Amino acid sequence: MRSGACKSEVPANLKTGWKTELGGKLSPVTVADGKVFVAAVEEHTVYALDSKTGEVLWRYTAGGRVDTPPTIVGEVCIFGSRDGWIYCLA
Repeated sequence: MRSGACKSEVPANLKTGWKTELGGKLSPVTVADGKVFVAAVEEHTVYALDSKTGEVLWRYTAGGRVDTPPTIVGEVCIFGSRDGWIYCLA
């Protein structure tokens, strides 16, 4: 259902921990197992970034536009593409 919450205090003065330039329109992110997953919509690419450093761990280019956030189930990344395929990356 893509919902969740936790009881944590957030400091009033936040600072940037890291910044990574991927370019283009990005999907909302999904965070799991120390990684940040995001799709570069028009580039047809899904990225996995290290959640502590922002380093690109891997990227995968699909055959069409990826306009929804990747879903993480266990150790696999699942997403759909406008090319008509559902991708499952392990």
